[in-house]
Order: sequence, then structure tokens, then C-alpha cells
Amino acid sequence: ADWDMFHSDHPWGRYHALARVISGGPVYVSDRPGDTDFALLKQMVAADGQLLRCNRPARPTREMLFRDALADGVALRAFNDSGAAGILGLFHPGLDQGKARLCERVTATEIEGLEADARYVAFSTEEGFLGVVRGDQAIETTLQSRGAVLLFFVPLESAVAAVGLVDKLNPPAAVLGTGFERGSDRTLWRAHLRGGGRFGFFTERQVASVALNGDALDPVAAREGWFEFDTGAEPECMFEVRLSPDKGKFHQKA
Repeated sequence: ADWDMFHSDHPWGRYHALARVISGGPVYVSDRPGDTDFALLKQMVAADGQLLRCNRPARPTREMLFRDALADGVALRAFNDSGAAGILGLFHPGLDQGKARLCERVTATEIEGLEADARYVAFSTEEGFLGVVRGDQAIETTLQSRGAVLLFFVPLESAVAAVGLVDKLNPPAAVLGTGFERGSDRTLWRAHLRGGGRFGFFTERQVASVALNGDALDPVAAREGWFEFDTGAEPECMFEVRLSPDKGKFHQKA
């Protein structure tokens, strides 16, 4: 079977879509006419129709090199990177002789290049924002039979991290650039994005204001430190976030 080709309208459609996302390659859909899951395919592209791709080809994690995931009763693991984020993919083989449910413990350091003592914002395609973790801190995740998940680890730099378009299967691939305005005492942070979804970012600092393409938005956190905003349907957009000079209290949702 080709790594890049799958049927979208299939019981394993999402499973295979996640595998194609982490692959880093192009994607071909071999659906029969009338049997296409367009909602799933839209999660793989930005507003301009471009595929949200990883930086390079995916590779199995070191511990999987000489293991048979199905025979050992474990999830198959692969890693890649997308923008500034590392990605760890877990795939339940899901055949009849396999376990119905797998409980796995993972760390960011399974992704080559990520550091044990660094801090990352963790995000899951299945559960959303998970919190801030050290590179060597274990995260538990459960996979049902024929289930899959992509876990993203975004470096937390100057107490801010842009995860990307969180309603897509590869959120960080939509981030075109981030950084602080020069001379702003690291209080004015900008994120340049592809449009067509919801932008999610995390900060440990108090947010004073947020603007999308110059228009003010309500800076209320969905969870402590976690924010999500619609980007609109334009191919690209710019968020400007005014932060407090130091770490402070988060804006809480009422």
C-alpha cells in the first residue's frame, strides 16, 4: 500500500489521515465518486487549499526499530516535526488478535531533537490542549482499537507558544512566523498564520489585548493561559497580542 494514498470515507479513514499527516509527504485520496469525507479532508488543508505538511519524512521512534507492535501489544510510534513543534504519532494496530485498548506513556524526548529539561506546550488531535510539560515528563494516552493520535510539543519561549490551527490535523504547519516587536520590551507578540481555522496559543503571562488584522478581539482564556480565536477565511492573517512585562494572573473564563 502507498504511504500517501487512502480512502477518506472508510472506518479507518481518520486513522489513515493521521498517518498521512505525520508522513510529511503529499496526500492522494483514492475514493470512489460520491464516497468522500470532505469534513476530514478539510482538516488537512488551510483556507487556500494547501496541504498542511510536516518539515520532513516521518521516522519510527528508536524503541520501535526492532519491535513488532502488533505482536508486542503496543502502539506503533513515529515522529516528525512541523514548524517549531515536534510531533509524536501513536497508532493502535487494531487487528482482531490485538488488545481492545492500549494505555501508553510517552515523553517529548522520544522526538529526536527535543530536550529533557526544556518546557513544551502539549496538544493532542483527540483531546486538545493538554498543558505544559518538561521534555522528560510522561504523558498518558489511551487508544481504542484502530485508534490513532498525534501529540504536538511546541517549545515554550519567553512564556508564549503558538500551537497553530487547532481544528486541523497538523496545527503548527499553519504558523508562518512568530516573534516579539523590537523595542516593545517583549510585550507585543505577533503570530503570522495561514487562515481557515481556529488559532490556539498558550501564554504564562497576562494578556492585555488581542487583535486580528488590526481588529480588536476579546482576550478571554478558554482555559487558564490557553486562548483560541477564529482566523477567518483569508489565506493569511496576523495576530497581535499585548502581554504584561512579567508573568501574572491569567484571564479566566466567566
